[in-house]
Amino acid sequence: MTKEKNGNSPWITEEVDIWAPEVQRGQWDMLYGKDNWQLAWQLSNKETLTFDKLISLYVDTYSKFFEENIVDAIFLTNHYSYIYAYDYISKEQAFDPQALYDKPGKADQFYHAAINLSLVNILGLDFKGSHPAGRDETKFWFPSQIPIERPDIIHPVVYRTLEDFYKNSKILQIKK
Repeated sequence: MTKEKNGNSPWITEEVDIWAPEVQRGQWDMLYGKDNWQLAWQLSNKETLTFDKLISLYVDTYSKFFEENIVDAIFLTNHYSYIYAYDYISKEQAFDPQALYDKPGKADQFYHAAINLSLVNILGLDFKGSHPAGRDETKFWFPSQIPIERPDIIHPVVYRTLEDFYKNSKILQIKK
């Protein structure tokens, strides 16, 4: 395994194949200690995004998408009370990107929070529906369908969608 320093960061990037973080987390806890590793996402300039910065990228990207596709935004907010991903959660949890991220035995789920936050906090829309929308109702707005609109930091030929970036730019970082 090759190690690479990341500027003045307290983290070192560990060259490792990340194939299923929800499974590998237990291994990393045993190898490095529970609070001594993190997943991050690496830009082409080698800058890394923490989870919080990744969420900001998702919210910004969804906001731009819904600004350009306002009919979609209005459809979602008029028909549903909020959006969730795979596992049913409360409305409060649906606006919290950490609610279903890095939870043992669960696939990471946070794109729904980015949708909710972009529609309500950025675009100023209110959900008016009587029931939430899950995976089946929101398949047109999965991260695999949303183009990244940040050519200043992410080259669109390398990563076309949010999901491309999320899946293919993950790195494991270990505390120095």
